[in-house]
Amino acid sequence: MNILLIGRGKMGAVLSEAAKERGWQTTQVDKKDLARLKTLPPFDGAADFSHPQMTEAVCQFVRRTKTPLCCGTTGQSPAQLKELRSLGKTAPVLLCANFSTGIHLLHRWLSLAENTLSGWEKAVVESHHAQKKDAPSGTAKDLAQRLSLGEGSVFSLRGGDDPGTHRIFLLGPGEEICLTHRVHSRRVFAEGALMPCKPCPLCRRDCTVPIRSFWERSLAMTAHEIRALLSASPRSTPLRVFLQAASPLCLGEVFHFHGGEGLYLLLDEREKILPVLRREKERILRCRIEADRVNSALPLLDLSAQSARIEPGAILRQGVTLGKGVVVMMGAVLNVGASVGEGSMIDMNAVLGARAAVGRNCHIGAGAVLAGVLEPPSAKKVTVGDGVLVGANAVLLEGVTVGDGAVVAAGAVVTGDVPPETVAAGVPARIVKRVDDRTRQKSAIDPELRK
Repeated sequence: MNILLIGRGKMGAVLSEAAKERGWQTTQVDKKDLARLKTLPPFDGAADFSHPQMTEAVCQFVRRTKTPLCCGTTGQSPAQLKELRSLGKTAPVLLCANFSTGIHLLHRWLSLAENTLSGWEKAVVESHHAQKKDAPSGTAKDLAQRLSLGEGSVFSLRGGDDPGTHRIFLLGPGEEICLTHRVHSRRVFAEGALMPCKPCPLCRRDCTVPIRSFWERSLAMTAHEIRALLSASPRSTPLRVFLQAASPLCLGEVFHFHGGEGLYLLLDEREKILPVLRREKERILRCRIEADRVNSALPLLDLSAQSARIEPGAILRQGVTLGKGVVVMMGAVLNVGASVGEGSMIDMNAVLGARAAVGRNCHIGAGAVLAGVLEPPSAKKVTVGDGVLVGANAVLLEGVTVGDGAVVAAGAVVTGDVPPETVAAGVPARIVKRVDDRTRQKSAIDPELRK
C-alpha cells in the first residue's frame, strides 16, 4: 500500500507511525506543500487530518488523481463539506469526525435513547486539548444531530492535553443517564482511519458515506449470540380469550379486562389462563380462545421504540436492527439478527432471514428472499453492501455477498458473490455487465420515499 498522509500535526505523526508498522509506504504533506500536492501522482489511499484551509487543495488532488480519501478533518464550512461530498462521483470518499470504534457504538446506543426517552432533556459536553481549533468538535456536532439537539445543548471545553472526551447527559424525571466516551491515545483514531484504506472497502465510485457504516455492519448479532438467546428464552404461548360469564369470575393474577353483562377479555400466557378456565367453566356461558403462536422462542420486535417507517402487516422479530430512515413495507418478514442500514427500503413480502445484513440506501424488491443462516454457526451470512438494488422475487442463497452499488435483476437466483458495481441476472445468476450511467439512473434510490 502506498498512502498519502495530509497533515503533519499530532494526528499526522501517529498516522505515519501506524502506517509504517503495517509496512505501507507513506508520503506526507501539509499546507506548506500545496504546490507539491498539485503534481503528486495517484495513491492507493489518502488520509486527511489537516486543516480546513487545505480542503480546496485536497479536493482538487482527489478529482485529478481519483485517489480514495478518508477525511477526518473537522471545522469545514458548509460549502467545503458540500465540495467534499461531491467528490464521491470521482473517487470513494469517507467522511468522519471521529474514527474510534467506541464512538460508533455510542451512536448505536443513542439511537435507542432517541426513540425511547421522549420528553427527557439531553445535552452534549465535549473537552479537548488547548490546541484544538474548532468548537464544538465535529464529533459533538454528530452526536447532537443524532439526538436532534440545537447548538444551545452542546458545550465545549478547551485545555490541557485531552485527546478527546465526549459526555452525553440524558436527564429524565427522577433519574439521569450519563454516557462518556474518553480517548486516551490518538492511536485509536489512526487505527480507525487506516482501516478503510485497505483495498476492499474503497473499490468503487459514487461512494461518499460516513465511516460509521463499516462499524454498523459488524454490530449485528452473531450466530452464537442468537443461539444463546433462543436457548435461554422461555417458550411463550400467549392467548386472547373472549368470554361471557353468568356471574363474576375469580381470575386471580390473569391479566384481564371486565366489561358489562359479564364480558371479559383475558390476555396472558396459556399456562395461567387454561387452569382458570377449567376452574370457572360452570359460570362461563360463551368462550372464544385465540392464539397467534405456540411455544414461541422470541417475541416480535417492539415497534413503539423504532424510528423507521414500518407499514401494517410487516413482521419483525426481536433482535432485528433498523437504521435511521429505514422503510419496511406491508408483508415483509425480518427474522432475528437481520440488520438494515440507514435509508434502505424492504419492499412488500420481502424476506430477510436470520442474520441477513443489508447496507445503507438499498432497495430490496417485493418478494425477494435473502436466505437466513443460523446453523452451523460458522456458516457465512448473506451480506448486501451499500447502494444495492435487489429486484422483485430475486433470491440470494446462503453465504452470498453483494458488493456496493451492484444490481440484482428481478427473478435472479444468486448462488455466488456479486462484485461491486455489476449487474447479476438469470437462474443461476451470472454477471451480465458493469453498472453504467443508464443502469444507475434506472436503479436510483428516491430519498422522498424514505421520509
